[in-house]
Amino acid sequence: NVPLCAFRYLSGKPCPFCGGTHACAALFNGDWVGAWQANPAAVPLLILISAHTLIWIAEGVRGQSFTAHATIHRAMIWAWGSVLSFVFVSWVWRLLNGA
Repeated sequence: NVPLCAFRYLSGKPCPFCGGTHACAALFNGDWVGAWQANPAAVPLLILISAHTLIWIAEGVRGQSFTAHATIHRAMIWAWGSVLSFVFVSWVWRLLNGA
């Protein structure tokens, strides 16, 4: 039997992304509450990944880089930093509350 999460298998604690698959499935079904309960960090992370992917597609179609513009570049750095900070804080919260 192959463990789904090596971190959880080795430590007995969830990794920052445990519950992410359930959260994505819940979002796909429009269940925002279920997604939040499965893994709160998955919601903003999925939104940011989707937005960044759309930017890359638009850059490819237009043939120019939006993220090379200083304001957009700073906004993307801020967005990624914020979301990754939320992932970490959410994970610590889950660990402290016996997830």
